Amino acid sequence: PGEPSASLAEHRRMSGAAGRPCTCTYRPDSRSVIKLRLSRYQECSVIDAGQGVQKQVFIPDQDRELCAPEKPNAGDGRRAPRIALLIRSAKYICSFGEFLCVVRDISETGTKLRLFHPLPPTEDLELELATGDRIGMQKVWQHGNEAGFEFESTRDVQEIIAETSPFPKRPLRLQLDCRATIYVKGAAHPATIHDLSRQGAKIETELPLALEQKMLLKADNLPCLEAMARWRTRPKYGLALQQILSFEELACAAAKMQLPADLARQIPAAHAFAREA
Repeated sequence: PGEPSASLAEHRRMSGAAGRPCTCTYRPDSRSVIKLRLSRYQECSVIDAGQGVQKQVFIPDQDRELCAPEKPNAGDGRRAPRIALLIRSAKYICSFGEFLCVVRDISETGTKLRLFHPLPPTEDLELELATGDRIGMQKVWQHGNEAGFEFESTRDVQEIIAETSPFPKRPLRLQLDCRATIYVKGAAHPATIHDLSRQGAKIETELPLALEQKMLLKADNLPCLEAMARWRTRPKYGLALQQILSFEELACAAAKMQLPADLARQIPAAHAFAREA
């Protein structure tokens, strides 16, 4: 992803190996699986396939296996083939709280997650997808910022990829219970953050706030954020953040708020937070 497109001749020259066209079906509900795999290669033709779009691309022979599900590997304990390069934002939940992660690949029996901080010291975890579905899982291995997990029961991979749900999708938000301070017209007032996303927060405060009320929101491990009240059910208010947090910033900040102190100290400052500090 992100590499410039090139001609077929250029791909042949760069690969140094023979290649041949490969037809793959691209459906909107599986864009993360196919698009990321094929975006490196020159598209030869596009055919409307009714339920999806068939894309024929030139793929060097040594890379053709990238477009197929990974086969079980006896060395890593897999019991089912994984669909690789599935990049989906998600969160996992345990007794310590809620934490952001990225689903890197998935199978009927397990998944590999990209992590942003040390795992909480617990065995029981639930993976929550963007649809709100939760999957019980246990850690099998961890190498650096990636870890493999086994599901408690088998899952339908295609349903996970399609993210089918009767409810509209919402940005991932983390349920918290974090003390904070809001600054309204220069005066400081205590508040509690009940949930936080990249674009907003739900707070509770005894200070009456008007809709569209502007304020600054400050909490430990967060920068001072400009915010505006968008809805209210006193004493709770929904805030829209004026600056969008990056996924990594939110992941690191929320982890520092919830993890034990010894683990929280191991989390590096996210880049934007470090600049502000």
